[in-house]
Amino acid sequence: MENVRTYRAPDYTRLVFDLSSQVEHQVFSLEDPNRLVIDLSDATLFASFADLNLDGTPITNIRSAVRNDNDTRVVLDLNAAIQALDHFCWRRMINMAIA
Repeated sequence: MENVRTYRAPDYTRLVFDLSSQVEHQVFSLEDPNRLVIDLSDATLFASFADLNLDGTPITNIRSAVRNDNDTRVVLDLNAAIQALDHFCWRRMINMAIA
């Protein structure tokens, strides 16, 4: 994962992961506290979440960790329960809308 971007629309937030190659991924949500989890298979994180502007989004923090030696798990800490409206991997990008 080379870069991550956010875009805030009136009724959703779009989160885009720029990748060096296409990857398999899974998205699921957790409660208490509210989180959205994105598991990326055979992916290494080179992007930084520190400079993302999360103001006005349901995302309070983004963190990541290596999983199973080769995979990356990205966790979005949320201020409320949300759902992933759509998510898809297109070429070298994971594009996700959440509301």
